[in-house]
Amino acid sequence: STFVRIATDVAPFDDPRVRRALNHAVDTRAIVDALLGGFGQPLASFAVPTTLGFDPTLEPYAYDPEGARELLAEAGLGDGFETLMTVSIGDRVDVAEAIAGFLAEVGVSVTIEEEDGARFNATWTDPEAAPLRLVTWRGIFDPYTLLKLVVDGDGFLSRYANAAVDSILDGAAAEQDPAIRASQYAEVFRLLRDDPAAIYLYDVTAVNGLAPSMPAWTPRPDGYILPTVVPDR
Repeated sequence: STFVRIATDVAPFDDPRVRRALNHAVDTRAIVDALLGGFGQPLASFAVPTTLGFDPTLEPYAYDPEGARELLAEAGLGDGFETLMTVSIGDRVDVAEAIAGFLAEVGVSVTIEEEDGARFNATWTDPEAAPLRLVTWRGIFDPYTLLKLVVDGDGFLSRYANAAVDSILDGAAAEQDPAIRASQYAEVFRLLRDDPAAIYLYDVTAVNGLAPSMPAWTPRPDGYILPTVVPDR
């Protein structure tokens, strides 16, 4: 799952209208087609299709720059504003630049800051850090760890607070029935769509190639490749 984490504890991102506006401002499908060769799908939340609680009926935000401008105007930001977005060196700077371009079209001027991995990982909750942060989080099957870290009010990486989300996560932590937990997570993802913690972007489709001499092989659902090493004897 690739997303732009939004620090909702600072203005103007404490206003959910602003966060919804940012989601409407970015044409995720265009990014997938132009920069990922079409190998990806826009997301409505952090959840990818293999995530427990993924709801295929939950629609990604529609690309609607006019609607984004209207939301910003309602929030008192009709003249736009300036902000910062950080991206880890080696990550998709081209994606960050595309996002900044779309946001500029609705009056949000974004300066991109590249950080080395160590600093990027150390500044998730730094109040002086960029409010926007381009993130790729891989292998989201049971989403509890991601949600607890990134959106729980007490999360180690969180700059977001929603009491309803916290309450459901507390229940999911103690729930043993996977079907019930799936419904709990689905409700969290619905809440996070309405009260966004991020600009939700895309899930990258894994692309694998095999030489003709390779035996039949089925990719893992998580996209990882775990080679088997047979030592010489």
